[in-house]
Amino acid sequence: MVDALLTVGLTDSVVGLDGRSLLAEGREAEIYEWGDERVLRLLRVGASARSAAVESAAMTTAAAIGVPVPSVYGTVTIDGRHGVIMDRVDGPNLFEVFGRQPWRLGAAARLLGTTHAQLHRITAPAELPALRERARICIESAADLPSGLGALALRELDRLPDGDRLCHGDFHPGNVLLGGAGPVVIDWGNAARGDPIADFARTRLMLRLGDVPPGVPWLVQRLHPLGRAALRALYMRAYRSRRTVEASSADRWEVVRAAERFAEGIESELPALRRLLERRASAVTQRGA
Repeated sequence: MVDALLTVGLTDSVVGLDGRSLLAEGREAEIYEWGDERVLRLLRVGASARSAAVESAAMTTAAAIGVPVPSVYGTVTIDGRHGVIMDRVDGPNLFEVFGRQPWRLGAAARLLGTTHAQLHRITAPAELPALRERARICIESAADLPSGLGALALRELDRLPDGDRLCHGDFHPGNVLLGGAGPVVIDWGNAARGDPIADFARTRLMLRLGDVPPGVPWLVQRLHPLGRAALRALYMRAYRSRRTVEASSADRWEVVRAAERFAEGIESELPALRRLLERRASAVTQRGA
C-alpha cells in the first residue's frame, strides 16, 4: 500500500493517451502533452505505482522549500504504466545551453552546483526510499559487476552514514531546464532519503564518466567531452561554496555510486566504471601493505 504522505493532494485515475503528442523521451520515461500548460511523465513498462508516488512526493517537498520544480497535479495509470501530471516547462536543458553556446559553460556549471546545494537543505519525507539500502540492492544485483569490486563497494557503503536529506538521484545538466522563469529541476524518479554527499558524488561521477542522455543534439554530443573537465570542476566549486564536502566521504561514496551504476546496464560506461573501481581497489591494497 502506498504511504499516505505520497498521495496527499494527488488524484490517481486511469485514462488514455487519446492521440496526445510525444514531446520527449529518456531511459526511464516518455513525456506527453497534457493540455496547453501541463505534461504527463509516463514511466516505462515495469515501473511501479510507488515510483510515480515517490516522484510526486519529492517534487512537492522540494517546491515547498523553494527549490524550482514543476508543480504536480496528480498521478495516472495508462495501460498498466504509471505517470505524473505536472507543469510543462519549455526551455533548453543545461547540456543544450553550453553545447550551443560554449561560452555559457561556466554560468551553467555554477547554476548546476548552487541549485544542487539548495536542494540538499531539505529534509526528505520519511516515506522516501533510503538511499543506502537502494544502493546495496543495486550493487548486490548488478550482473556485470565483478564480485571483488562489488565487495569493495559494499565495505565502503558500510562506513557511510544514512542521512536524511532529499536526494535527487540523477542530478546532471540534462535534468535542469532553463524555463522562462529560471532553472527547473526535472526527472525525480530516483529520489531518495540519504546523505547529500552521496548525491553530490553521483553527479561528480556522471560529469566525469557518464554518457550524454539520449536525444541530446549532435552538436552537444560533440562538445560535451571537450568541456567535461571544466564543467565538473566548476560544478564542484559552486556546490562547495554553499555546502561543506569532506573529500574522503565523497571518494567513498563515489566508489559506491560507480558500483551501483553497473545495475543500470549502460554498456558504454562499464569499462570506465570498472577502471575507476580497480584503481580504488589497488589504492586500498597499497595502503594495507
